[in-house]
Amino acid sequence: SNENIYKIKVHQQSNSVDCGVFSIANAFPLLLDTENSPSNIQFCEQKMRQHLEACLLSSKLELFPQ
Repeated sequence: SNENIYKIKVHQQSNSVDCGVFSIANAFPLLLDTENSPSNIQFCEQKMRQHLEACLLSSKLELFPQ
């Protein structure tokens, strides 16, 4: 199969421990089929882990705080 892979610039974590949280946060706009591209989002890093935990506990996908 001929599949294309596109690399886009996204908000990068400022430390070496939040790569998983950022990967999930950048996937949410794509999963939720919003018009927001991950390349246009600046996340509120201080709230990201708490937000992910809340999403997992409630079983609801919501965009990460920006």
